[in-house]
Amino acid sequence: MPDVVTALFRIMTEYINPEWPVMVMTPAYPKFFKIADALGRRSIGVELLREPSAFTLDLERVEGHLKTEGPCLVVLCNPHNPTGSVLKEGELVQLAELVRRHGGMVISDEVHAPLAYPSATHLPFASLPGESASSITFTITSASKAWNISGIKCAEVILPHRNAVAAWDGSEMLRSTSNSTSTLGAVAAMAAYLDGAEWLDSVIDYLAGNRDVVSLSARTELPVIGYVEPEASYLSWLELPEWLGQGNAGPAEFISRAARVSAMEGADFGPVSKDFVRLGFATSWPVLLQALDRIADAIKGGPVK
Repeated sequence: MPDVVTALFRIMTEYINPEWPVMVMTPAYPKFFKIADALGRRSIGVELLREPSAFTLDLERVEGHLKTEGPCLVVLCNPHNPTGSVLKEGELVQLAELVRRHGGMVISDEVHAPLAYPSATHLPFASLPGESASSITFTITSASKAWNISGIKCAEVILPHRNAVAAWDGSEMLRSTSNSTSTLGAVAAMAAYLDGAEWLDSVIDYLAGNRDVVSLSARTELPVIGYVEPEASYLSWLELPEWLGQGNAGPAEFISRAARVSAMEGADFGPVSKDFVRLGFATSWPVLLQALDRIADAIKGGPVK
């Protein structure tokens, strides 16, 4: 497929009962909700639990919704965007069993998986032990994030069973959409997967250093509330004081105006995240240090009068 968003859209339209609610773990990549809304699907947000070292699934709430709603499409993002947490085998197995028991399906977005740090182990959802996950999971992945080739249009969908393959082959819409994948993107993805390991290792090492810089700044320079260090990817999820949003759309707008640093508003990822910002740190150390210094200096100016 050309990209993850197109893959989500096509899977939902071609395979998923339109009466099923779409369950999304929040905070969530904003387009998960936008796609559901565009297709007229009812969405349910289930907030992740914030633990000292990671965000985890609220399996009790997931089970409650499944009991009430019946079959659902669960949209899973692992490693998680925006928190950077890598979900553990035990919670993934429990989720698979719950969804299967209630007759639902899972779309597992694993596009950030190659960027897991050595301290964390990413497990593809469909590869979990037993049969609970493999037959209910559409996996979406891509080389786009880890090898920085988003603009050349290539993502991959791994289908759950032969019936899904037959439906794909028999759908004119799916075949025509998949053909919009670019030749350059397909060749680049093959090169990344087959020959890009050494380059990826060096990127992860560099990102780990950047992550340490952000974590140190969060502990010492920024008034961050309950920061959880990411276990994968290049995104930091920072909760900032409520006053930063006063007079602005949110804290990210304050940072943009006062520090001239671009971040994403937490409110875009879910209604309870209005005091968060998502700050990417996939850049050079000098640029990252300058950005963090600017943010710290802007915040030290105190609440907006």
